[in-house]
Amino acid sequence: MTSPTRYSRLFALPAVALLGVLLVACGAGDGGPTWTFAPLGPTPSLTPSPDASGSPGGSPDGSPSGNVIELEMTGDLRILQAGQPVTELQLTEGEEYTFRVTNSANFEHNFHLGPAERLEANDVGDLPGLTGYESGTQEFSWTPTAAEQGWQFACTVPGHYQSMHGDLVIEP
Repeated sequence: MTSPTRYSRLFALPAVALLGVLLVACGAGDGGPTWTFAPLGPTPSLTPSPDASGSPGGSPDGSPSGNVIELEMTGDLRILQAGQPVTELQLTEGEEYTFRVTNSANFEHNFHLGPAERLEANDVGDLPGLTGYESGTQEFSWTPTAAEQGWQFACTVPGHYQSMHGDLVIEP
C-alpha cells in the first residue's frame, strides 16, 4: 500500500511542471500579453468649422461651410449633442447650418426639420432632413427663415418621436 505523502509526491512534480509550461506558453514573466487602450476620438465641436484662413466659413476642399451642428441618435432613443441630451437648438435666421447626424444605434433612425404635427405624424415627404439609415454619419445643409419659427427637429421612425424631438429657436 502507498502512503499519502508518497502519493502526493508522485502527482506534485507533474503538476508543477504543467504549471511551468502554461506560464511560459502564456508569456508570463517575459513581458508577454498586456492590455493597451486606444484613446477616444476627438470630441465633437460645437463651434463652426474654420476655413483655410482660420475663420468660420467655406473650405477649399468642399467641406461644409458655416455652422456645423453635430448630433448623435442613440440606441436608447435619444438625440445627443456633445454627449448630452438636446431638446432645443438655437439658430439665426438667414445663416446656413450643416446638420451632421451620426446614428450609433445600429437600427433605423431618420432626422427631419418641420412643424411638430407633421413630424409626429411622420409626414416628412418635402421637409428638410435625412431619410432612414441604420448607422454612420450623414449630413445636410439648411438655412432657416422667419417662416420656420416654431419648427422642431425629430426622428420620425414610428415609436421614436416621443423621446427624439426638440424645438428649433430661430433668432432674427
